Amino acid sequence: MVNLVGGGHPDDTGLTVALYNATGELVTGDDAWSKTTDYSITAEEIILSGGTYYLYAYNATHDSEGNNATLIITNYTVTSSPSILAWIIDEAVNMTFQLTPAGNGTLTLNNMSGIPEASDLGQSTQIAIENGVGTLDEVNAIELGNVTFDFIPDGGAERHANGLLRVTTATATPSPATIFNGEPTLVTITVTHPATGTPLEDVRVGLDHGIPLNESILAKLPTDQFTGADGKVEFSITADASGNVTIYIENETDPDNEFVIVAQARKQMTISNDPSVDEGKTFTIEAKSNGVLITGTVTFTFNGQTWPTTTGVATITAPSVSTSLTYPITATADGYTSVSGTIMVLNVPKLIIAISGEVKAGQTFSLTIADDAGGPVIGATVTFEGKTYTTGAGGTVTMTAPTTEGSYPVSATFPGFGSVSSTVTVLKGGGIPGFELLTLVAAIGVAFLLLRRRRN
Repeated sequence: MVNLVGGGHPDDTGLTVALYNATGELVTGDDAWSKTTDYSITAEEIILSGGTYYLYAYNATHDSEGNNATLIITNYTVTSSPSILAWIIDEAVNMTFQLTPAGNGTLTLNNMSGIPEASDLGQSTQIAIENGVGTLDEVNAIELGNVTFDFIPDGGAERHANGLLRVTTATATPSPATIFNGEPTLVTITVTHPATGTPLEDVRVGLDHGIPLNESILAKLPTDQFTGADGKVEFSITADASGNVTIYIENETDPDNEFVIVAQARKQMTISNDPSVDEGKTFTIEAKSNGVLITGTVTFTFNGQTWPTTTGVATITAPSVSTSLTYPITATADGYTSVSGTIMVLNVPKLIIAISGEVKAGQTFSLTIADDAGGPVIGATVTFEGKTYTTGAGGTVTMTAPTTEGSYPVSATFPGFGSVSSTVTVLKGGGIPGFELLTLVAAIGVAFLLLRRRRN
């Protein structure tokens, strides 16, 4: 029912109520509708396609702009099972069509012949829909294309229904999917059913089929291959230029669903790092292309180890060396040129702490500081138990052990050398030097006196 309200009824002389679409244009064609000289319209049947519509009323003096009624019409939707047919491969397929919302009527399948064969362009066939379901048996996928739908509900008129049954080639998946100009590459193509993903056997596969060599980017057009039981074929190819290599299935390609191998030139990559680093220290290396850090996966190789990164930056620890050495660094990333660089790992002279003999509680002991070549270091500063000592001739210093056994830290420094730390292990048995000997002498004396008294 359409009823004009608000401020009373207008004069119906010259009054028109009509449908306009979402862009503000008068609806024409099958969906056109209008009424004149009537402001109370009842029991009016309007059959429309899906979309948004506005009821607009006007006469010579007034209109309903800003107060139009809105009609939102939703199309029926059709889903098919299977939803995709493999061209040439699928034969005698029994199909089911589901209508939403469920209803009764007649479903027209456009580009489907009555045999039935799909996608038979320009042909159509109809099936009955009951409670939202219809079937069609023995369908053959003979042509590439799409089957679309129209629906006539019982007692209604035919309008477009949403949904699509695709008839396309088998799916061709190349690995690698990208090749690089001038680099011979073995490409494996796996052919599978577009609906089920099942590998397909004995399917003919070609590259740039039917294209003159001078129009292909390939240096040489390979011979067509037939898939094995695993659905795979292999091609050894080289691209002379950037572009796409089209994969043909049974000498055809679906323009709405092409499968290609992409050929491109590798991007240039540069790496940067400090020219040298002290052994044991960390250094940072960056990978860039056109001055911008590469955020794809970059793998740096240094000293037999790899550092993958997705930021274009890696922090690496330099190894220990006995003499300064130059180490190579390489960087690789998919789609980029490999690049190499170097870094000098500098030897840092080291100190060595050597302790002479066992160290006993409360006793003095000697400690020698040498360089990593074994030479004595005179003037080194030694820190032990809160005190500092300076090595003298032969790099030696004498100090007194704590009176309690245990392990005690000791460290040494000298300009131009890395500092060194070690541990002094203090053993039991310290005390006054010679005490045991004095005790023994006293015992012998007492025994001698006792012996003389017995003789007397």
